[in-house]
Amino acid sequence: MLRSCDFSTLYSGKGHDEMSESVSREMSLLYPRSGECDVWILPLDCDDARTTASMTMLTPAERVRANAFKVSPPRHRFVQTRAALRLLLGACLNVDASLVGIEQDAGGKPSIPERPDCQFNVSHSGVYALLAIGHGHELGVDIECQRETGDLDLLASNVLSPGEQAVWHALPEVAKLPAFFSLWTKKEALSKALGLGIALPFHTLDIGVNVVLEPVAEGPQLVSVPDYGSCKLYPLSLPSGYSGALAIRQPH
Repeated sequence: MLRSCDFSTLYSGKGHDEMSESVSREMSLLYPRSGECDVWILPLDCDDARTTASMTMLTPAERVRANAFKVSPPRHRFVQTRAALRLLLGACLNVDASLVGIEQDAGGKPSIPERPDCQFNVSHSGVYALLAIGHGHELGVDIECQRETGDLDLLASNVLSPGEQAVWHALPEVAKLPAFFSLWTKKEALSKALGLGIALPFHTLDIGVNVVLEPVAEGPQLVSVPDYGSCKLYPLSLPSGYSGALAIRQPH
C-alpha cells in the first residue's frame, strides 16, 4: 500500500525533541507494515533556522559533509533531507534520530546493516525531496523537476529506448517534457531498487510506450530487467512541474 504525507508541518518552529515527538505521532498512524511502503514528500527551502535545527540530528560525519558544500542551497537541501530521513527511520526503529546507523554500500546506496528488513531510499530535485520507507523489499524512488534542458532530443536518445523514442518524437511539443521526465524517473527508481545505479543503460530498457502516452497513469507496472530481477513501478502524484516514481523489487 502506498501512502503519502506532507512533512513540512512537522518542522514549524520545533526543536529536535519536538520534531521527534511529532514524527513518532505521525508514524504511529502511517507506519508501513511488512511488504508495504510509505512515500513522504518534503518541501525544501533555504531557511537558516530550519537547517540549524535539522543539523542537530546529523552525525559528526554528516555535519562535516554538510559544511563541505561551497554554496548554501545544496547544504540546506542535504541537511533538511537527511534530518527528515533520520526522524522517520528513528520513529520506525524506536531509536533517537541521531543514532540511526545509516551506511552506504560501494555503489552509494544507503542502508541500515543491522536492520536489513527496513528499506529506504531518498531523492530530491528543485524544492522537493521524496523519502520512501518500506519493509521487506528493496526499493528506489526518484523525483525530477521538469526543467528545460539545452538539447532534450539528445538527452532523450540517451535515456529512451528506440521504441519509446519513436512514440515520444510523435508527441506534441508541449507533451514532450513531462513524458520524458516520467520515463526518466521510472527508470531511475528501477535502477536504484535493483542496486544498479548508473550501471543500467537506460536506452536499453523499454518500459512500454503506454508510459509515454499516459505518464501519470494509475496503478503499478511490472518491469523485468534480464539477469537482475523485476520491480513494480508506481507513478507518484506530485506538485505541478514534477515527475516521480517508486520502484519496489519483487521476490525472485
